[in-house]
Amino acid sequence: MRVTRSFTLIALLGLLPLGGCATLVGGGSHQNVTVQSAPAQADFTIASSSGLQMANGRTPTTVRLPRKNEYQIQLAIDGYAP
Repeated sequence: MRVTRSFTLIALLGLLPLGGCATLVGGGSHQNVTVQSAPAQADFTIASSSGLQMANGRTPTTVRLPRKNEYQIQLAIDGYAP
């Protein structure tokens, strides 16, 4: 009984590092990103770190962006300072 319990514990501990492998191995080259604001209905623009416009629209929405990039997002809505 003690050997079985120890083996189960060792097996489970061995699997813990594999929890993040799906993120590293799979997932493709793009990821869906939810854009929300409070209040809703804000206009937004998402640009890459090089300044290329990647997406624009109105919140709330979901956009698909390439992974492994940095982005800047600008939001604007009437009655609020930028």
